[in-house]
Amino acid sequence: MTPNGDSPSGNSRMDRIEATLDRLSARQDKAAEQHEKAVERQDRSIEHLFEVSRQRDREIDRLLEIANRNNETFARIASTLEAHTESHADHEAMIADHDARLAEHAAKMAEYEASIREARKRSEEEIRRGAEVHREVEEKLNALIQIVDETIRKKPGNGDQPKSN
Repeated sequence: MTPNGDSPSGNSRMDRIEATLDRLSARQDKAAEQHEKAVERQDRSIEHLFEVSRQRDREIDRLLEIANRNNETFARIASTLEAHTESHADHEAMIADHDARLAEHAAKMAEYEASIREARKRSEEEIRRGAEVHREVEEKLNALIQIVDETIRKKPGNGDQPKSN
């Protein structure tokens, strides 16, 4: 090497410094390019994350809408069920009232049937008594007819001529 730093092959120290600077500059350019690519990837990744976040926000909004509609539907169902329950209770009260009226009617029918049976017994008894009275009257009438017939037969002239006084 020479005193001013030159190598015997003719490369000067400046050439080496320049070569080192060129290598460092190339490395720096490559690092800057890699950094720029990394920043772009990171920007794309961040943008992707924002898009995913927006999609999730839209999905959450959609699910909230569905939940609200479901809540409204459940409220309508609950209201309908409550009205149905009230209507069912009204129907049960009407059925109970109807059953009570049917029981009253059945009791009246039983009374009517008992009254009809009693009236039938009385009618049958009266018919039987009437038949007995009729038979007795017929017997007495027949006996009276016999007496009259005998009286007529015993009279002189057989009743052809009325007796004058």
